[in-house]
Amino acid sequence: MQQWDLIVDSGLPRPKTQVYVFDREGKFIARSDMGWPKWKVLVEYEGLHHWSDRVQRARDLERYAHLEALGWIVVRVGVELLNRPAELISRVREKLRVAGAPV
Repeated sequence: MQQWDLIVDSGLPRPKTQVYVFDREGKFIARSDMGWPKWKVLVEYEGLHHWSDRVQRARDLERYAHLEALGWIVVRVGVELLNRPAELISRVREKLRVAGAPV
């Protein structure tokens, strides 16, 4: 996983992979690629199908709305951002900082 290596090698806190998120009643909301549950920050890789498939796009929008309502911050990563590793790390670091992580 390319973004995992970038994040770990950057010196940021080590993220957990396959982070499951549930609402206050225990209903499953999402499984994220990686994140920091302690600070409610997630990293989501969005491949081409997340943009080209209308049904997937609608699901993603709903899921992000639920996550936001629960106080989660989501860093969305596409292939273009993976080609700019310094910017990716900067975005993740800033979201972690805002969430209270010691970065």
